[in-house]
Amino acid sequence: MWEVTAFAAGVILVFSAVLFVLSAVTYRRLRTRRLLIVCLSFLAFFIKGIWLSLSQFVVIQGNALVLLYLFDLCILTLLAFSLLTKG
Repeated sequence: MWEVTAFAAGVILVFSAVLFVLSAVTYRRLRTRRLLIVCLSFLAFFIKGIWLSLSQFVVIQGNALVLLYLFDLCILTLLAFSLLTKG
């Protein structure tokens, strides 16, 4: 089971990194507030992917699950703001 979770964490890390880079390049080209917010949400998802990947190999003390839920809340809030903002 460890191999499956490690693989999933790696896929999330790589996929979120690609999405972050693509959104950052698009933001540099268009300079809209929406794309900046989307870029920040993919950055938060990338940070969460790093956390998930590290947690597969290093024992992380404390309330790691609460931190992951806070990252999810941050990502969802950023994506909601990107929908609600104008250009």
